[in-house]
Amino acid sequence: MYTSGSSGRPKGVAIAHSSICNFLAVVPAVYDVRPDDRVYQGMTLSFDFSVEEIWPTWTVGGTVVAGPPGTGSARLGTELADLLEESGVTVFYCVPTLLATIPRDLPAVRSIVVGGEACPARLVERWSRPGRRILNTYGPTEITVTATVAELRPGRPVTIGRPLPTYTVVLLDNLLRRVPDGAVGEICVGGPGLARGYAGRPDLTAERFIEHPLAPRGGRLYRTGDLGRITADGEIEFLGRADDEVKVRGYRVDLGEIDNVLLEDPGVAEAATALVALPNRNGEGEGRELSAYVVPAPDRGGQAGTADGDALVARLHQRLRHRLPAYMVPPFLDILPRLPAMPSGKVDRRRLPTPTGRRLGSGGRPVVPPRDETESRVRDVWAEVFGMGPDALSTDADFFGDLGGHSLLAAQVVSLLRSRGIGGDTGATLRDVYAHPTVRGLAARLGAPGATEAAGGGAAARDGTGAAPAGPLPVRPRPLRHSGARVTAAGLVQAVVLYVQLFVLTLPLATVFSWQDGTFTSRAPVPVRPVLAVLVGYFGIRWLLPVVLARPLAAGIRPGRYPLWGATYLRLWTLALLLAVSPLPTLGGSP
Repeated sequence: MYTSGSSGRPKGVAIAHSSICNFLAVVPAVYDVRPDDRVYQGMTLSFDFSVEEIWPTWTVGGTVVAGPPGTGSARLGTELADLLEESGVTVFYCVPTLLATIPRDLPAVRSIVVGGEACPARLVERWSRPGRRILNTYGPTEITVTATVAELRPGRPVTIGRPLPTYTVVLLDNLLRRVPDGAVGEICVGGPGLARGYAGRPDLTAERFIEHPLAPRGGRLYRTGDLGRITADGEIEFLGRADDEVKVRGYRVDLGEIDNVLLEDPGVAEAATALVALPNRNGEGEGRELSAYVVPAPDRGGQAGTADGDALVARLHQRLRHRLPAYMVPPFLDILPRLPAMPSGKVDRRRLPTPTGRRLGSGGRPVVPPRDETESRVRDVWAEVFGMGPDALSTDADFFGDLGGHSLLAAQVVSLLRSRGIGGDTGATLRDVYAHPTVRGLAARLGAPGATEAAGGGAAARDGTGAAPAGPLPVRPRPLRHSGARVTAAGLVQAVVLYVQLFVLTLPLATVFSWQDGTFTSRAPVPVRPVLAVLVGYFGIRWLLPVVLARPLAAGIRPGRYPLWGATYLRLWTLALLLAVSPLPTLGGSP
């Protein structure tokens, strides 16, 4: 598996198959996943959260409801709520920021599993109801998806709970000694879910995977870099990172990496970045944003920097966008005379001020006021979501490129617009925000459906979760349903073909064993010889044919559309049958 990468460059984590098997043996019972559950699978497959969505569900025979492909609007907000209701989803896995975008309750959902980042207590209060479980999971990729779980209830502190069965969690100090209950320590995890290490990074493996006497069976512990403490109830309270690494919308972000990019500019003397709490309309999950702070470099005379602040902001914005992934670009940047420092001289990020509200990309450009009431109402909604004064928001500012917005904020905009009746009967959609990413363009779309956007809003938008759709989203086809009789008939045909193959291989061998007086057969009684023939045939189908035929059958086949019952289709069907009956792991490289 791959981590999200604290500096934008993911690290490969070597996970043994046995660790995944251990995870699947433990999690379904703890999460109470049932055979009649319908579980929504919306996480990208590159995120280890997807393992939690898919495999425990299939282990118990439940149904995985796959989300729409790409980054379509049905993954967030009202559209996501509609999709979950239409699909009859009963178990929902997500990060807290995604859950916060859903504007209404989902009565059919009996279990919500959150993870990937800290869960706000207000989100627990909002989504709790009789008969519904809310589970909070914790676990870096390096320990195979999840290590601890807690059941969250209203009025109780939010914790990451206790270790899963077979896992061990200990809190250690800087000298790798266990800290007493109630004291702060680094969360260290051991057990059969522990990864083998980082692919191609023996130095980092030795640093983070340590031999320790408190590890299970005298093995290793993984140092997560997260701080925690044991509460009076025996649960683990998560206290954040021990270093400058934070999580933004599920991604690991190294604040020092952003600082280094800012310091590359000759006009910057000092730089610091922090994850700060910002007021918003509900305080649920989207109240924390990256904010950058810089001290201008002194001029040649040694005086304090007097460079044009707007020009410096615009230049830094371009540098950040070219050097870092979109989710690492801070939406705020402030110029300070000095940075707060600790007695040691290091920057005290906790004392950095609240952003003034100037977002990257908006500096140096005149503020264009609204022309009519619709533009004014849309602008007020945007300003509320971005946490800035309406008068400071230009109607031609791009939601993504200028204001640093992303899909989660766009979902909040859509929910507010609908709740205030802006957009008529149909209401706004995320598709509208992507297609018309300015106040002026969106107001024209909502005021006159089908109208083209005014100048200034035609650029394709991107955010931290990916690129916006380039054109109209495809219509979701109706799911293909097969009757029970049709499924049974297909299974019988496959069974017949399998036994025909076995018979074809076994018949010649049985004939040879019965009529030849060779050394091998002469020692076996006559009734045993057909049994030997069957065993040899079984060995050929299960172990020999898949190895010999898998790659030749797959050669030259590429993604595409092929005629039903054509030569390519029959090759694929035969290949699938061979892979289904063979347990050989060497076939993993075959298409």
